[in-house]
Amino acid sequence: MQFPNAYKGVKKLWLAAVLNVIATLLMVAVAVLLFTNGLNPNGLAAGVPIAEGVVATAGALTLIMGLVIIVGAVLNLIGLVQGRKDEDHFKTALILVGLGLVLSVISSAITGSSPRAAKYIDTVSGLCTAFVNYFVMMAVASLAAKKADAAVQSAAEKAGKLVLAAIVCGEVLEAITYSMTNSTFTLILSLVGAAVHLVAYVYYLKVLGQAKAMLAN
Repeated sequence: MQFPNAYKGVKKLWLAAVLNVIATLLMVAVAVLLFTNGLNPNGLAAGVPIAEGVVATAGALTLIMGLVIIVGAVLNLIGLVQGRKDEDHFKTALILVGLGLVLSVISSAITGSSPRAAKYIDTVSGLCTAFVNYFVMMAVASLAAKKADAAVQSAAEKAGKLVLAAIVCGEVLEAITYSMTNSTFTLILSLVGAAVHLVAYVYYLKVLGQAKAMLAN
């Protein structure tokens, strides 16, 4: 095996991507469940009545989603730490993970006093995630070039651009919905963003699977 550390890292990144797809599906399920039961983004604060069973189900799905996201984030971090020993693009991705984490902490700290600023900082944090995935794909492309696998190299380069565009699109849509009061339009934009994100991540996941097979040889 030519790149054992990258192989271990990509396996972790593949698992993290699977969990990311699952978390996205759970997020969509919660949004649709709440909306179809009469809850808009400000519904609870406005006192909109909603069945206890729906609240319990949405709460359980949200909890599961949170756990899935945490496990995925840990696997992603471990994968980058392992992969950086064989490919420098993984190092860049790791630095961006750290930057995104710092921004998320700042966003959480100022949410109460400056919610709008916190939201925009959170958007920048999301963009860091986009570039993390982009550099993961660039790492895969670089490794594929070293192993003379043109098919995987080309797929990784396309996936990097696709995931970057999808997450940037999602962040822009989220920023737009933040200032909107029309719950139906907000849901539509949120679902569009989730759909774009999901399509990109499925392709990202496919390429990581190809990279895993390539690095196993």
